[in-house]
Amino acid sequence: MHFISNTIYHIYNQGNNRQKVFFRDENYLFFLSKMRQFILPHVHFLAYCLMPNHFHWLIVAQESACEWLEFGNAAEKMTRYSPRQRLSHQINTLLRSYTRAVNNQEDRSGSLFRQHTKAKDGWQDEFIEAAKTNNGAGNFRFDSDNDYAAKCFHYIVFLEL
Repeated sequence: MHFISNTIYHIYNQGNNRQKVFFRDENYLFFLSKMRQFILPHVHFLAYCLMPNHFHWLIVAQESACEWLEFGNAAEKMTRYSPRQRLSHQINTLLRSYTRAVNNQEDRSGSLFRQHTKAKDGWQDEFIEAAKTNNGAGNFRFDSDNDYAAKCFHYIVFLEL
């Protein structure tokens, strides 16, 4: 996924084979602390929902989320890594870190989440920037012909009820 600053994204992932990813109440709190550590510095959260076997985030990417990262030397980049934006890297770091902790807790091994985290542009067909106010807060307009972000927001919020 190519992230663009001041754009709304719906990001989600699910446990492998739809299996649980949150086994205890403490797992939710630990995942939230990982979100705060790795994701929050680079996005504005509009909504999120953690379910027993998956999660949803509705976010606005900040400038820092969109920075391209360099990995090691040129040969290493060609063989092991593809160029990645900071937000993609931070999401992968969060999921790896969380998986290691849960695997240790549950005496299990292997991946916990599906291989690819999904990220959908909240506008789908067109790019609309968030308008900035003098105090830096964003005002987000939802195009009446393309309300994917608004539908995601309502879906995520109602999942929590």
